[in-house]
Amino acid sequence: MEEFLNFFLSLLEKELRLQKELLELARQKKKFLLQNRMEELVGILEKEGELVCQAREVETKMKRVWKEAVHQLGLEPEEFSISRLVKLSDQGRGKKFLDLQSDLQKTLWELRELNEQNALIIRDTLNYIEIMFSILFRHFDTQGKSYGPFGQVSNGGSCGIIINGVV
Repeated sequence: MEEFLNFFLSLLEKELRLQKELLELARQKKKFLLQNRMEELVGILEKEGELVCQAREVETKMKRVWKEAVHQLGLEPEEFSISRLVKLSDQGRGKKFLDLQSDLQKTLWELRELNEQNALIIRDTLNYIEIMFSILFRHFDTQGKSYGPFGQVSNGGSCGIIINGVV
């Protein structure tokens, strides 16, 4: 049981570290989104993807070890919890489990909040772009004129360079 407790504690520590790194990236992502710094955002998204993959691996290990412990102790899955781990641990390790649980809950809550804010910023930006295109195309439609692929003014036809595929 000692080996299980130590291993599971190390997995929780690794999970917390990864989630804190994801939280810091979410903060940076929000800053870059608000400042419209898309080049820097690409690097953040790449790092975020790597960290998410690492977190999934840790979570998969945690689930496997958790199921194995439940089986070895002859418990039902709902009977096994961090509280049960605290009871099975010495006082020092039990406190570590409780501290990790608390830190992980706080980190995940803040990460969820930031991700929701970032998603809202992205949706608002996309809505703004959609509105601008709508206004732009409405202007061309009412004028009856648009620009051709080489910058010449044309009467009628398609609405402009975006529709013609020329940038």
